[in-house]
Amino acid sequence: LMELAEIKLTSAKYRSAMSLALDAWGLLGNQVKGASAVRLAVRVYLEQGRFREASQMAEQHWSFFKTSSDPRARGMLMVALADATAGLERFQEAVTLASSAADIFGKVRDREGQAAALKAAAEANLSSDGGTTKAKKALVAAESALELVRGLKDFREEASI
Repeated sequence: LMELAEIKLTSAKYRSAMSLALDAWGLLGNQVKGASAVRLAVRVYLEQGRFREASQMAEQHWSFFKTSSDPRARGMLMVALADATAGLERFQEAVTLASSAADIFGKVRDREGQAAALKAAAEANLSSDGGTTKAKKALVAAESALELVRGLKDFREEASI
């Protein structure tokens, strides 16, 4: 379901992508893959410019995931929150959320999750009006994410960074 939802999102078939992402979340619950499904649903809203709905969805699901016994699930939901927060142009808050998620993933040695969090931090830094300092921070985060992904041999994810 997740792969098909990603394809639908890439093809701008938003209704289908949302439906598939929510179906995946329904099946996966508060596991890390369930959090990834919620993040995908948040991204569907963001792609449509529906920033408030993206934020509401991430915040509603945070109450479900914040008590998850799997730190990776909490971390991935924090990345979804970071994505949604950046959509609302609250870039520093987004960087803080993404950096906290990267720390969580680093502690449990989840390179893929850590790369996703670092990429979110880089995007938020780059979108902010922080000039050269923020651009340098974005570059450092993006390079770190790229290094992590290269170790995974995930060429599609590597190309997206």
